[in-house]
Amino acid sequence: MAVGILFAIIQVFVDVLPMVEVNAGNLQGLYPHSVFSKCMGMIRGSVFPAYYFMFLPILIGIPYGTVMSQDRKNGYIKNLFTRMPKRNYYIAQYVVAFLAAGVVAVVPQIINVAITALFLPSYVPLTGLGYIGIFPESLWAGIFYTHTYLYLLLYLLLDFVVYGFLSSLSLSLGWVFKYNFTVLMIPFVITQCMNVVLAFIGKNCWTIDSFACPSQPGVSTDPIEIAIVLLVLFAGAVISIIWGIKKSDELE
Repeated sequence: MAVGILFAIIQVFVDVLPMVEVNAGNLQGLYPHSVFSKCMGMIRGSVFPAYYFMFLPILIGIPYGTVMSQDRKNGYIKNLFTRMPKRNYYIAQYVVAFLAAGVVAVVPQIINVAITALFLPSYVPLTGLGYIGIFPESLWAGIFYTHTYLYLLLYLLLDFVVYGFLSSLSLSLGWVFKYNFTVLMIPFVITQCMNVVLAFIGKNCWTIDSFACPSQPGVSTDPIEIAIVLLVLFAGAVISIIWGIKKSDELE
């Protein structure tokens, strides 16, 4: 999480603070730079959201993605199973991994928005400006142009769920791979493979990189499309959990 928070703070220094002076010198009555045009999740033309969401699948696995794999390697898991039911152990591991990944994904974004709000106004975006906001056909566009903070909150919840499911995949596949680095790279590899396949079939807006960012670089993201991706991730998480538990029992 520290890496994500550092990333979020640096973005404020690079992209937000210079706009304070620009707003102060705005003598022509132009629409001022606001939280919703310069925070990390909404700014366009900046490298920070691109790299943040690209490497986020790696960051979410750092807190808890390799725990079960390490427990198996050092024999700690066998000691636990003599004192508690296996079911309780697995439930605890997957719940904590899901929650930890969600927190890692959203807390840096929350901090970034909060700091940005200290320096820039929170003017509700206007649809006619063209350089601020999202497209009318984008997901939750009506909420964005009326209750923008609610829009950001909904996106945080979406990111929480998406990256929680990805972390579950990493936790389960930890039974297969020997090295922790390989386990941490699993969510990243999955997202990149999805990007390649979806780009090949002309469904770029289905990629996690596209719809997980509040600015929606995929232009038009349909709720049904997101639901399909979430169902696939959920199914993958459930299958990986069942498979991971079975694999664990075989390795004992």
